[in-house]
Amino acid sequence: MQAHVAVAEALAADETGSAAALWSESAGETAALFLAKLLEAGAGPLRLSLSHYPEFHRSLIATESARQVRTSHPRLAILGPFEARLLHQDIAILGGLNDGAWPEIAEPDPWLNRPMLAALGLPQPE
Repeated sequence: MQAHVAVAEALAADETGSAAALWSESAGETAALFLAKLLEAGAGPLRLSLSHYPEFHRSLIATESARQVRTSHPRLAILGPFEARLLHQDIAILGGLNDGAWPEIAEPDPWLNRPMLAALGLPQPE
């Protein structure tokens, strides 16, 4: 793992030689903590062929996840149904109402079909 960290830092180095950007933000902090845990475990050098290393590395990091912090406008809040009921807003936009389709599908007219409505100059059922 020490070789993996050294290569990653060498690839991420900027013009000053610093790899600080690699370990910044949420993903970098998560990777740093994960690699620190692996290095503390001290399993020793791996006897692994180069072709097997990517799958081995993927299996190690499969349980890790990094959440990206999203910043939004200070006057915008995306709330769940419970939180929306508890807070007062001047304007609310409702989304995700899965009670059917909108606009509703027009029911077939038993007396006049679409061509007949068009021939008579009447509006379509939508």
